Amino acid sequence: MIFKKLLICLIIFVCASIQAQNEKYVMIGWDASLSMGDRIIDNDLKFLENYFKVNKEVKVNLVIFSNAVVENQEIQIKDGNWKSLQERLENIVYDGATNYSVLEQVISLHHTDLLLFTDGNQNMVSTVPNFGVKTFIINSNPYKDQFGLNKLLVTNRARIFDYGILEEKKDVTDSPKASNSDTAEASEPRSPGINLEEVVVTENIKDNKEGRTVRTASGDADEDRVGVAVQSIGEEDITPIQTNVSQSVQNKFSGVEVKQNQDISQVKMRTDNSMLLNNYGLIVIDGVPQQQSNSNESSPMANFGFLNPDNIADITVLKGMAATTQYGTLGANGVILITTKSSKVSKTNGEKPDLARLKNNIYEEDTDLEESTFTPVYKSLLKSTSPKEAYENYIALRNFNGSSVQFYMDAFNYFKPDNPALAIRVLSNVVELFPEDISKLRAASLALSSVGAFKEVVHINDRIISVDPKEVQSYLDIALALRDQGKWQPALDRLLALDKGDIGATLNKEVISKTLDREIRNILFLHKSQLNTTTVDPKYFNNLKYNVRLVFEWNTPRADFELQFVNPQNRFFKWDHSTLSNPERIEDEISNGYSSEEFEFYGDVKGKWVFNATFLGSSSINKKESFTLKCSIYENFGAPDQNKREVLVNFTEPLQKLNIATLQVQ
Repeated sequence: MIFKKLLICLIIFVCASIQAQNEKYVMIGWDASLSMGDRIIDNDLKFLENYFKVNKEVKVNLVIFSNAVVENQEIQIKDGNWKSLQERLENIVYDGATNYSVLEQVISLHHTDLLLFTDGNQNMVSTVPNFGVKTFIINSNPYKDQFGLNKLLVTNRARIFDYGILEEKKDVTDSPKASNSDTAEASEPRSPGINLEEVVVTENIKDNKEGRTVRTASGDADEDRVGVAVQSIGEEDITPIQTNVSQSVQNKFSGVEVKQNQDISQVKMRTDNSMLLNNYGLIVIDGVPQQQSNSNESSPMANFGFLNPDNIADITVLKGMAATTQYGTLGANGVILITTKSSKVSKTNGEKPDLARLKNNIYEEDTDLEESTFTPVYKSLLKSTSPKEAYENYIALRNFNGSSVQFYMDAFNYFKPDNPALAIRVLSNVVELFPEDISKLRAASLALSSVGAFKEVVHINDRIISVDPKEVQSYLDIALALRDQGKWQPALDRLLALDKGDIGATLNKEVISKTLDREIRNILFLHKSQLNTTTVDPKYFNNLKYNVRLVFEWNTPRADFELQFVNPQNRFFKWDHSTLSNPERIEDEISNGYSSEEFEFYGDVKGKWVFNATFLGSSSINKKESFTLKCSIYENFGAPDQNKREVLVNFTEPLQKLNIATLQVQ
């Protein structure tokens, strides 16, 4: 009797096991990205209806995804009844870019089949995964990406069912994907300029003898920190036979030209750059900029015949962007700093003089600075009474603003404090809509970096490189995104490869050499014990320290803007990036694929600093295009307690002025 009961139990167990093995466990990967809003859903549903007529008992794992998994649930199909699944699929909101790799996080060997409903349009990532299970690809979008579908087909040895009515995509002239303002205008010479007026700025690091100092616009500084072409002569180099300052300068400095019988104000430090613009350098005496001569013959000339060479303590020539921009556009042609013996004798209080201080640059508090987030879209979303209502309002607003990058930026700024994952999905629409537009892709990358979405930053910059391999800024941004993920060795390897020219043989690394140098030194200082440093040049083990390091990056070189620095003495200084100030700079950015600059403060800079920015407009085809600026603020850079924060500002119209940050330097 007992044996009979055991036999019955065994038979029941075996039958249950066979049934379990025969039951299908199917994953339905439902692409809910923005482009799939064009799907002909009736065709998808017809496919499923036929599928469940054949497979009546199915355990379905429904995974709705775009840039990330939006929803993951299980639905049991019994006797072919799939009504609950159908109702869910008919009420999906399509939003975000496609990333097939997110399915790898949820698929397993327990799944017998994968039914992937997608159009092959994956712009967030360039690779497609092998899902490892039997895969069927179903497309009903007439505007499919055939190349993307083929990649899925080959990688997974899949079967494809294409129910899209049309065989071609929309005409690219009607699609926002075709807009690539940077590429379209590459032949137009554009550029910005540079005028910073007191902040100590450095461009290149050079190995110099320890202890050497040079005169700069803000006084004596360590030569290692200045890093630009600075040449000086002292009173011992000025002989009694010289009757004027011009004779004291002649043949003493390389690249400096003052002809006989010319006043020192007619000094030239580069070739004539224009028949209309001034080519003469700026003369600064004891820290005070003097009247500047103009190479235009119709303009009056300054006269420094009153200067007695016997009363000159030293003369310094400043060349190079970082040194000369401290005097704004006045210093664009180079600066000659003249220090008199009289001024040295008069300094009896021991206070270090500020030789960069200009007149008429007292900062008055801006009470009308705008909040970058208070746009009409942002204000509209603020009226929402719940997160659910806010998202519904966003979708409704998208119907009228869906082709605007600024719209997605506004929504991103609204959602990011409380729901950064949703904010990332919203912003990924920019990649979906404009996969070939570098300025728009970079705007999205800068914004995503500000919320720590560094994997997405890597994906987007890979995308930018695929559009234009000369974009050296994107190579750098990938390395820094790896660093910010804590992947120290891959980050260092990429930085070193960039420095050695092993990545992208045609890249011009010199335009980012300053940042490369600082980042390599910094990562070695902070994480040396975790790194393989056998192939690292010994020069990089010399650490650099700054009270504050600011790194600015912007989405397009065609943006004209101005940075304003307000020091603790309440004096402001500017750095101009505009076609009027320095067209060569913008042309260089466009040609070499970079859009960044950095500044360092060191020494006696304690107190309150204010950083503002003004958008002056854009030279792109679309004059209404928004402008995105990111500032990475490093405090105690190069010290064990170094800290970093990122600030993102978006400009929507010309002459808009926004506060970037207020910083109390200790």
